[in-house]
Amino acid sequence: LKRFEASNGHCRVPHKYDKNQALSYWVGRQRHNYNLFKQGMSSPMTSARVKALEGINFEWTVSKSDEKKWQKQYESLKG
Repeated sequence: LKRFEASNGHCRVPHKYDKNQALSYWVGRQRHNYNLFKQGMSSPMTSARVKALEGINFEWTVSKSDEKKWQKQYESLKG
């Protein structure tokens, strides 16, 4: 995630990130677990994990428009 941020300037890993599918899956799980945690439901997410992720600028949501913009920019950079 830190390498992704260094390369992209943000931590908005898209839902389908072919370059690193394991990262995409992991980030998706963190977002899911966070939503459960916020709702007071059983989740492996903890306050300490939230704090740690926010300490590295983790972004809990990625809107569809953000993802489309990211993908368009990524495609243009690929050449």
